[in-house]
Amino acid sequence: SYHGELNSRSAMGGYLMFDKATPALQANLHLNYAYRVPLNYDKVHLSFGLGAKLMYYNLDFKSEDLPPGPDDAYDANSYDNTLGDASAGTYLYDRNFYLGFSATNLFQSTFNPAIGSSPTSNKVFKNYYGMGAYRFYIINKDWQLEPSFLLRKMVLHKNVIDITTRIIYIENTWG
Repeated sequence: SYHGELNSRSAMGGYLMFDKATPALQANLHLNYAYRVPLNYDKVHLSFGLGAKLMYYNLDFKSEDLPPGPDDAYDANSYDNTLGDASAGTYLYDRNFYLGFSATNLFQSTFNPAIGSSPTSNKVFKNYYGMGAYRFYIINKDWQLEPSFLLRKMVLHKNVIDITTRIIYIENTWG
């Protein structure tokens, strides 16, 4: 993996993943770019991000590995496919708050069509994420309270909301 600043307003990063677990082989390349716009004398910023991913998948069964009898979901031939997808997000923040939204799998790529009368497709569904937090001073300026939330929405699933809180002491110790 790699990530780093390109200049004072933009950054780039990515990673390469390779996994071989016979009979499957999978390789993914993810690249991301972010651009930051100062909105208020470098105190409030708005960031935009774009991501691209390239996925390669290979499934190679040997005939002795397959169950006996015909099955439309399996055959002794190798399955090979490469596809791409994208993600995007925005992030508004300053020292005391942040608010963000992002979406992944924007193209809803598919490795192959559904088999027969399958109730689900083989699409990689879109995922949506929203997050936010605000930092309050409590007791004095040494102590801060930061409640936050993360909202996740996946196609065909219920919303999931995580609510957390941090207590921060003198900016470098939190729990």
